[in-house]
Amino acid sequence: MNYVFPDVDTLMQIAQKDPDALDRIKQEAVSALIDSAEPSHQQRLRGLQWQVDMELKKSKNPMESCIKVSEMMHEKLWELRAALQSEEHGELEGFYESELEDGAEILPFRS
Repeated sequence: MNYVFPDVDTLMQIAQKDPDALDRIKQEAVSALIDSAEPSHQQRLRGLQWQVDMELKKSKNPMESCIKVSEMMHEKLWELRAALQSEEHGELEGFYESELEDGAEILPFRS
């Protein structure tokens, strides 16, 4: 990643004088980071960033934003932990089926 992030003091000044500029800096940094990822991961990262952005947009204040994003991170970490444990115990196939909320039927691919 070639993006040069401003130092903390500069970011504080920008936040106080022009919060929209701070948001643009954040977006540029996030885009640069996603662009530097493996191409096979970029679509998933953009989707995840979209989810984060939507949670931030729905939040009423910065504290709520922080809590919502923290909850999202913990949820994803918990899902990863559960998937890794299931894989260790040979239960990976059933893990994903149990995560379906609507009880959708999974159809196999036909050859």
